[in-house]
Amino acid sequence: MKYILLILIIFLSTQSHAIGLASTPYGRVTSSYAYLYQSPNQKINDNVICYLEESYFVEIVLDYNSDFYQANYNGINGFVLKKNIKKVLGTPTKPYPTTNLTTISNKCYLRSSPDSNANNIVAVVPENNTDLKYIGKIYGEEAIDYRGNLWYLVDFYGVKGYIYNQYVASIEPISINLEVLDEFSQITSTPSPLSNTDCAIVIAILSIPVIIIIIVMYKKPKLSKTAKTTKKIKNPRKIKKIDYDELL
Repeated sequence: MKYILLILIIFLSTQSHAIGLASTPYGRVTSSYAYLYQSPNQKINDNVICYLEESYFVEIVLDYNSDFYQANYNGINGFVLKKNIKKVLGTPTKPYPTTNLTTISNKCYLRSSPDSNANNIVAVVPENNTDLKYIGKIYGEEAIDYRGNLWYLVDFYGVKGYIYNQYVASIEPISINLEVLDEFSQITSTPSPLSNTDCAIVIAILSIPVIIIIIVMYKKPKLSKTAKTTKKIKNPRKIKKIDYDELL
């Protein structure tokens, strides 16, 4: 009986683990026109944070609705269209580009939006040849005539903002991420329809046999009437003494 109980416990734990594999935290960007949005709608103007680099990854925070995931991309929280993301199993070793940008001008401004509005300055990079961590790019205002409208979203010692392309050295094209991870749909032949509530119900149902066996094992057995009578007869204290003198 103990061996049966052990087998059931092992089976239950494996089933719970299998249910836990129904979710995955990372998704690969599969489109060259994928964006990280500030809010869950597809308006391009004033809602796009930056482009997502194709072949890299986003960390999926929440299955927000039928169209969007809430996600983290290179330290920035936002929303991504599901149609541009392919869920994967495992954690990528290089989920985001690791490129740096170098300033080529003194007193460069980091701004909260990709334009030269005087009220959107979030930080000042005071020196030339300062390295900035590259996060992404976006097209905004043409701040200098005939110099294009490309802006870079960067991190400067924890401060994130946009810098105009003319104030940093040009960077090489971002290389393709060739890291191989199994796609979630390839591993799971049929998508799991179970929600968190459903998973809890399944685990509870699978637990019933274990509970029944434990109750049966530790429940004190009841004696039948025959057993009780036998037990009384065998009790030497309750056997009546025979007076052999009366029998003579």
